[in-house]
Amino acid sequence: FIIQYTDDFTIDGCMIDYCDKPIQIYSQDGGTICGGTYISSRTENPAILIAKSPKAIPPTTTKNIKIKDSYILGHYTGDTFSCIAISDATNVKIGGNEITFYTEYGLKYERVTHLYVSDNNFNFVAKVIDL
Repeated sequence: FIIQYTDDFTIDGCMIDYCDKPIQIYSQDGGTICGGTYISSRTENPAILIAKSPKAIPPTTTKNIKIKDSYILGHYTGDTFSCIAISDATNVKIGGNEITFYTEYGLKYERVTHLYVSDNNFNFVAKVIDL
């Protein structure tokens, strides 16, 4: 699902499992994912995308996002999978999470100002290659 242009949001204690579309947070000012929320993506990469909206005129940076005490997993069966991808954002805090079952990046970021990452458990999954 897509979250954009709201004052704030909270996803608390939810299970969003084998989702065919990732959580997309665009041009958002404030929001929290917390409380043991479980998020996994099945057919899209990544499970959580934080970015400026591709349709906003002018493009607005996403800011003040927290992901804490949650489980972010990848079940994507394509080439590579990243759990969380962030671009063009500021003041993003990611802490106390289980970030696992990724084959590329647990956390991928670019053009981010004030990114705080602490007390997370990252578990990479190696791809099996048929010989």
